[in-house]
Formats: sequence, C-alpha cells, structure tokens
Amino acid sequence: MLELFITIIIIGVVMHNQTKELLEQANTLNILYRYIDDECGKHTFNTLQKYFSNITPVLDKQDVVSKYKTGKFDIVITNIDTITPISIQTCVNILTLNPDQEILFYPYLDE
Repeated sequence: MLELFITIIIIGVVMHNQTKELLEQANTLNILYRYIDDECGKHTFNTLQKYFSNITPVLDKQDVVSKYKTGKFDIVITNIDTITPISIQTCVNILTLNPDQEILFYPYLDE
C-alpha cells in the first residue's frame, strides 16, 4: 500500500513538472488568432490568453494577411467559414507568404 502511495506521488510530481514546462514553452509562442466577434469567439480568446501570453487578436472583418505581415507568428489560429471563401483564401495567402507556417483552423457553424 505504501509503495502504491509513493508511486502516485511520484507520478503527480512528474506530471506537474511536465505541465509547468509545457506552459512555460507556450508563453514563448506568438499566436495570431482570427475570430468571429461573437460570444464563442470571445470566450475562446479569453481561454487562449490563459495559456499563451503573446496573442494578437484579429476580428473576422479585419485584414488578417496585413496583420500577419507585421509580425512573426509561430501559430495562426483561424476559423474556416464554409459559406464564404474569404477565410480559405486567407489561409492560402498566408501559406503563400510562408509555406512553413503552422495554421490551426476550426469550422465556424452559424447555428
């Protein structure tokens, strides 16, 4: 029983240290976040701010590519609106500028 208790404590310490290291690395990343100006987009932005300290928010109607050109971003997070091709073209334009850019995208559902 004592061995199990010690093992659980060791696992907890290791996981805590790994989480701490991950959060420290996340704070060094520069994120460009394009979002829809609604409650979900605002909530997601607030949540991302807890993990990433260097986030540049861009509202959906602003020119994302112009904002992208002003800085160096490790990750671009954007929505993909399947109704209009603007969001897809934005990703294509960013990849044209930097084919190695990491882009995370999520579907935007208007329901």
